[in-house]
Amino acid sequence: MRSNKMKGALPVPYIVAIIIAILVIAVLVYWFFVLSNEGTTTSSETICRGKEIAYCTQWSATGYNPDSQPGKKDFSLWASDCVSYSWAKSVNPTACRQVLNQQTATVQ
Repeated sequence: MRSNKMKGALPVPYIVAIIIAILVIAVLVYWFFVLSNEGTTTSSETICRGKEIAYCTQWSATGYNPDSQPGKKDFSLWASDCVSYSWAKSVNPTACRQVLNQQTATVQ
């Protein structure tokens, strides 16, 4: 006969299986988040390209006057989160004209 003390208690193999299942789920969730962040650089560059277009659009309205750059700053200072991209260091009137011409060429 079983004693009443053991009634409702989980056997050790079930507890071990539950712990292993929780660990497997945690590893899968971690792996999912690591893989989902691999696309972050692409989306960040896309956002920076959008900032470049906005910057160039504002600057072109003044005829690329060096004294009237948006925010009275160079692009690398205006969008400091984009300086990791090599193209961000060379945003100048010529680069802006190319960016804006490319942008209008894709719209047409």
